[in-house]
Amino acid sequence: LTGSPIVKLQKKGESITFRLAAGAKFEAKHFIKEDGKYTVSSCPKIMNNLPCSFCETFFGLIKEAKEEPDENKKKAIKEEARNFKAAVSFYFPIVDRQDGKAKILQTTTSVRTKFEDFHNAGYEVLSQDFVLTRTEGAASDYYSLLPSPKSKPLTKEEEIEYEKAKGMDVEKLIG
Repeated sequence: LTGSPIVKLQKKGESITFRLAAGAKFEAKHFIKEDGKYTVSSCPKIMNNLPCSFCETFFGLIKEAKEEPDENKKKAIKEEARNFKAAVSFYFPIVDRQDGKAKILQTTTSVRTKFEDFHNAGYEVLSQDFVLTRTEGAASDYYSLLPSPKSKPLTKEEEIEYEKAKGMDVEKLIG
């Protein structure tokens, strides 16, 4: 997206070195395919704890799959269920250490969980750099997240960008 402050790793091997400026905001959407076209809608269950027909369908199919003894039918039911699962994205305000600019990093639940693990292990996640790499490994290893061994203090310019990142209205930007 030209001019957008939102960055997302798009291809295997891409990486970004950054400093978190604040905690994440999230959004959950359903991508429902009908007649070859996708309809995108916010998930009321995840976003506002309200009933959601897509989630009800998803969980109903998952329950049906668990009770299905035939492995082929079970697999088909699970595949159908995937069409109704909500996709959750997390948006972190960051300073990109490669260009020193305030940005919003769009990423996945597994990356957010890795930040939580670092925090719980005693890392100061808001005062050191991290390197995120798209590895395309299985499930939670689709992205690698490591503290940067070359973490250095922010420059005066980056400190200004850091404050800018902290003040970004993420919800408005992801709108």
